[in-house]
Amino acid sequence: MMEKPGAVRVGIIGLGGIARTHLEQCRAMGDHVILQAAAEADAGRRRQVCSEYGITHCYDDGISMMDQEELDGVIICVPPFLREPLIRCAVEKGIGVLCEKPLATGLEEGRRILDICRAHPEVPVLLNFKMRQGGNFQRAKQWMDKEAGRPTAILARYALVTDPDIWAPPRWFWDIKASGGLLIENAGHMIDYIMWIAGKADMIWGYTKQKSIASLPEDYMRKSQTEDHAVIVMEHEGGCTTTFVNTICYPGNRDGSIEIATSRGYFLEISECVRLRIRKGEEILAEYEEEPYGIGDGYTLKQFIEVLKGGEKGWAATAEDGYLALEAAVRARESARTGNWVHIREKG
Repeated sequence: MMEKPGAVRVGIIGLGGIARTHLEQCRAMGDHVILQAAAEADAGRRRQVCSEYGITHCYDDGISMMDQEELDGVIICVPPFLREPLIRCAVEKGIGVLCEKPLATGLEEGRRILDICRAHPEVPVLLNFKMRQGGNFQRAKQWMDKEAGRPTAILARYALVTDPDIWAPPRWFWDIKASGGLLIENAGHMIDYIMWIAGKADMIWGYTKQKSIASLPEDYMRKSQTEDHAVIVMEHEGGCTTTFVNTICYPGNRDGSIEIATSRGYFLEISECVRLRIRKGEEILAEYEEEPYGIGDGYTLKQFIEVLKGGEKGWAATAEDGYLALEAAVRARESARTGNWVHIREKG
């Protein structure tokens, strides 16, 4: 896109949940961003949020907003099953896109989105995978790139908290057709990070089960068809083997951890998504301070604004990365149904 030395004009589509994180970050960026317009189907929420953030151009649907506003970029925060037509409209109009993960709820839909993005490579389309944008996750990658060597084995876990006293996913999450379910909607953060550091998956084995849904606090949660426990094993193109456990956690708080063994004998551990320790043998080489959980959401928005101003995308995830994470989750479910490894691509 053309370089834009001044503020960029941004619209946001969907004002629930994660949208407030992006709105707060836009506000924090001051003169770099003009929050020009917003779209939200819920009239009450639209009035409240637009009033709170001083947005005067308000619409009940995103396509109408993009038809009538002069925008440099849009932030798409609607549920996954609603994203395809919005991404298509934005890309065809030359409007940059920052979209929440996942890219889509299934492979056919994901391929259509990828096709339109590939047809317009001049239009940036970024995905908000927050782990690769988190400071300690990036530090771990920098250590591997500069000193520790490539990953040879990874053990990861990620738990989605569903305790209403702490945090709970939005109601649409529990409709697997709307969200894609646990593996597609939630696991993508960790799958994306793992493939970013270890390479694409050549083979995937999966196990999925409902173990704790019956104990969840709300009836609509208990009726969900999503898995609440999943195990994924991935063989990567670079020779690394990953074991990843993804669960719904109730009661209790989140847990996101990754342990990485490398080709030069280093061991890197990120615990609860916020603390990083690096050691070699018994020697601790570095420990990094705890950082706020979810900090990567804000970093992704900052990177998006830089791209709209003509800068580089840095380490932000693209639509291609979004499709790879989606494909891995879908193939893991396929393996869980058949009990067999799924070959995604041939080695070599």
